[in-house]
Amino acid sequence: MTIATVDAMHAWTVTPVRVTGSWNGEEVDVLRFLVSDGPDPAATAEISGAAADIDCWLWNRPAEGEIVRDGDAEALASVDAVLSDSID
Repeated sequence: MTIATVDAMHAWTVTPVRVTGSWNGEEVDVLRFLVSDGPDPAATAEISGAAADIDCWLWNRPAEGEIVRDGDAEALASVDAVLSDSID
C-alpha cells in the first residue's frame, strides 16, 4: 500500500501488521503500520492527497481537500482497520 502526498511529492509504503505480546505486564494485541520511505512499485492500492489532508485523515480528523483511494479493496480495508484502532 502506498500513501502519497500530491503537493509535497513524497510517498511511503505502509504495511498493516498485528502487534502482539506484553508490555508492562499488560497483554498487547493491536494493529499498526510498518512504514518505509518511498512508494512500493508492487503496491496494489494507493491513497493520496495533500500533505495536510493526509495528516488529518491518518488521525481520523476531517480533511479539507479530497483523499483519493484507488486500487484493491482488501488492501484499502486493511488500512481502514489500522486507523479504526487507537493509534496513540
